[in-house]
Formats: sequence, C-alpha cells, structure tokens
Amino acid sequence: MALYTNNENLKVVDMCKIFDEEFPLENRDDNKLFKYLYLIIYAVTLKEKPTWFQRYEDYDAYATYSTKVLYGRFIKQQKEGKQLKSILNYFHGAMNGLRINFQREEFAEVINAEHSEFIPEQFLENMQVSLSNEYFAQEREDEITKLLNNVHKVAKQVIKESPYAKDSIMSHRLYISMLLTFLSNLTINNKAMSKFNKKLKKNVKDSDDIFTKLLEKEKLESPILWKLDSSMSDYVRLLVNKMKFKLANKLRDIKNYYILPEDVVVGIMASAYSDGYKNDVEEE
Repeated sequence: MALYTNNENLKVVDMCKIFDEEFPLENRDDNKLFKYLYLIIYAVTLKEKPTWFQRYEDYDAYATYSTKVLYGRFIKQQKEGKQLKSILNYFHGAMNGLRINFQREEFAEVINAEHSEFIPEQFLENMQVSLSNEYFAQEREDEITKLLNNVHKVAKQVIKESPYAKDSIMSHRLYISMLLTFLSNLTINNKAMSKFNKKLKKNVKDSDDIFTKLLEKEKLESPILWKLDSSMSDYVRLLVNKMKFKLANKLRDIKNYYILPEDVVVGIMASAYSDGYKNDVEEE
C-alpha cells in the first residue's frame, strides 16, 4: 500500500512548482511538502524506470526511502545557506544513487559493514531466494497446494510398499489410520489450545515458539487406530513417518525446482545494473 495517494489529482509539474516555491518559506507546511515529494518521486520513478523493480511495493519502498533522505538533506542544505532551485532536476541527478543506497539497505545484513563483512556467496543466495520469489511465487504455491491436496496418494504409495500391500482390508485400515494420525499431528486438541491461549496473553512475542512446541507434543501422542489392534500402534507411526519423509522430499524438490540457477541470477543482476548505468550516462 502506497505511503500517500494523490487525492488532489495534482500533476507532477504542479507539485514540483509548489515544492520549489514553498520549501524556502519559513512557515512552510512540512507535512504537505513531504507528501508532494513522495508523490513526485513515486510517479517519476514508475514512469521513467519501469524495469527497476518487479513489484509496485518496491517502488513505494524506494520512494519512501528517497523522500526521507532528500527531505532531510534539503533541510540541512537550507541551514547552510544553499537553495534548492528545481526538485525535479535534483531528483533526476540523484535517483540512481538513491536506488543503489536503497538496495544496500534492503540487503544490509549481507553488505553493510555494521552487520558483517560482504560475503558474495551469501549475497548471491539471498538474491536467488528474492528473485525466485518474484518470478515463481504463485507457481510454487500452486505446486505445494496440489501436493498437500494429494496427501492421500502419498499414504497409498507407502502402503503399497508395505507387507500389507495385497491385503485390501488391512491396507484400508492402515490408510485411514495414517490419515487420521497425520491430521492429528497437524492440529492441537482443545485442552492444549486453551493452554496456548492463556500463555499467549502473557507472552505474545514467543507465540510462534509456544505453538511449535505444542505441535511437537502432538506428534508424540499415540497414533489414531481405525479398526486396528493396539499392537499396530508402532507400525502405524512408522508408516506415518515414511509418509512425512516422502512429503518432505517432494516439498524440497518443489523448492529447488523454483530456485533460479546462479548464472541466471548473475545475468539478471548484471543486466539491471547495466541498464541503470546506461540510463545515468544518457541523462548526464
């Protein structure tokens, strides 16, 4: 969601004129001018650099970052006796440098010296994940959903590999027991959920850890047996674990399939920065 919207329906040229005229004034409206600066940066970047970012959210983040940097810079320059002549010309000259600094902040955990030394392998891995999410997020989600909707097929596959494969009655009972146990492992009973809600009120920050621990406890519960003797409990647990192992492998395959190869990522990055460099040279 954009930081501001142009609810006044002003043209960029009009906002630039207002900014240039009113910023030097002692009684200027900083809230209004900050908003106009954001809208100018957002609109100009989106129009002139349509390939800079893959998502509109990134244009918003870039515009927000650039507005904060430039507005603070203008105030400092004003105190030093320097006067801004044209916000549009100034931004055109600064936009690429702002983009580079913005991207450095986005990956601060890798390339910011305050956090750690630059590690090329880690940076490339982060870029692989980031770009893969941009290009294949929906396809990957569809594949995972399809896999989870076919858990019953994985259960049948495990049973076919068992000694009971030719025993239709036992196969069916094992099949139902496996699905019920698997579903139970993914849910929390009412009593445990009540305890979770009480702990949640006391410690919201650790809610994810608390919930995960509850799920782990559920896995330790005895398997649910459907028309099976209690002596089959350990065997059903074994089959469920085999089913989980197969699911985990399939999920890993989906993840790896939708990760862009290193050479492709390097090519995309090189192309993006090359285009940015060419555009800057042309503007100069």
